[in-house]
Amino acid sequence: MKTKDKVLRALLNHREEELSGQTMADHLGVSRNAVWAAVKTLQKEGVPIRALPNKGYRLPTTYDPLQASYFKKTLVESAPLWVYPTVDSTNDQLKNLARAGALHGSAVLADHQSAGKGRMGRSFYSPALTGLYVSVLLKPDPSFQVGLNTTLKAAVLAARCLEKYGAPPIGVKWVNDLYTSHGKVAGILTEATINMENGMVDTVVVGVGINLLPPAGGFPEDIASHAAALFSPDHYQPIKNPLAQDLVEAYRELLTEDQDHALLSEYRERSVVLGKEVLATMGDRKIVGTVKAIRDDGALVLERADGQLENLMSAEVSLRGDFGFGSNR
Repeated sequence: MKTKDKVLRALLNHREEELSGQTMADHLGVSRNAVWAAVKTLQKEGVPIRALPNKGYRLPTTYDPLQASYFKKTLVESAPLWVYPTVDSTNDQLKNLARAGALHGSAVLADHQSAGKGRMGRSFYSPALTGLYVSVLLKPDPSFQVGLNTTLKAAVLAARCLEKYGAPPIGVKWVNDLYTSHGKVAGILTEATINMENGMVDTVVVGVGINLLPPAGGFPEDIASHAAALFSPDHYQPIKNPLAQDLVEAYRELLTEDQDHALLSEYRERSVVLGKEVLATMGDRKIVGTVKAIRDDGALVLERADGQLENLMSAEVSLRGDFGFGSNR
């Protein structure tokens, strides 16, 4: 392990105190100049190390990078896990790995995405340092029915994991958005590939992007009205690595049928659109109606003003007014 990596680990393990250069030098068995050089290198790489006169060095508690060494429990031989400081898209990276032979349960984690993806070809804002981006590869049994409800179940598992680590109550907006009372805090993207020989689903990549902290300077103008972070900088404790591990382990079991009923029931309980009036947009077509149900296959059942029911499998849903998990979304 390089000296800079040892210095970074020491600082990560002592976030609540300053470490002098001499203290780290003595502990690591290197010179004080070597520690100083390592700190300078880390700072140039973007690590926010604070140098406090006559006290030493310290990391802010909000600096919470993914650490590959943390995931020994999750790194099983049959399902490797890749950790990146930055990647274009965790979903795209994992799809490339799947084409190269990656196995069921393989995962890609990142601190930053340069080209994060959302539903319907939209981009997903994925800033460095403040978010977590996780994708897991699933290879279903040929008899297993993979559909829209896979996204619903993935949303519930993500909400459970986030609340375990102190997030406020989380609701879901059909089909893939996670909300708190302050706005959208996470999004789910599931992508499947089809075996052209038998027409069956060959692989499923389940991705989640999470806003743990507000980005420096706030969210971009085009999403600032509805985007939110789970935690404020003043009330943040490092959780990224254990949270990522829990998400990977939960998603590896996503296609287990015996939990389907419980997950879909919980999705409905967490729904912020059931019983509400919404605007559903499908290309140039727009429908205003009241959400009457969410079917087991994931379809949204919408009752129009004329009493007719519409079963929607793909649409952009907007809900106006205060509904407990944000407004004007």
